[in-house]
Amino acid sequence: MRVLVLPCRRIVVVGNFAYSSSEELAGRYGVGANEFESLLKLPLEDGVVSLSKVLRDIPGKELSRFSLSRMLLAAGESYVALRTIF
Repeated sequence: MRVLVLPCRRIVVVGNFAYSSSEELAGRYGVGANEFESLLKLPLEDGVVSLSKVLRDIPGKELSRFSLSRMLLAAGESYVALRTIF
């Protein structure tokens, strides 16, 4: 008997507005939309995994929204702080 192991991919469905917005932002700075989104992937997955260990009853969709909003808020605060310093 042979066992065939196929690679598994997670697929995230992004709305047209969100994708076009990230595509526009990425294009403005000379980065591909996929590259732009891949920059968000690792911290987002890490945040969801960490939160899911503590908040077991909350669906993954809500955890990912919360994690993404925390990432964007932290990035915005860092930007303001760095802009003030420089």
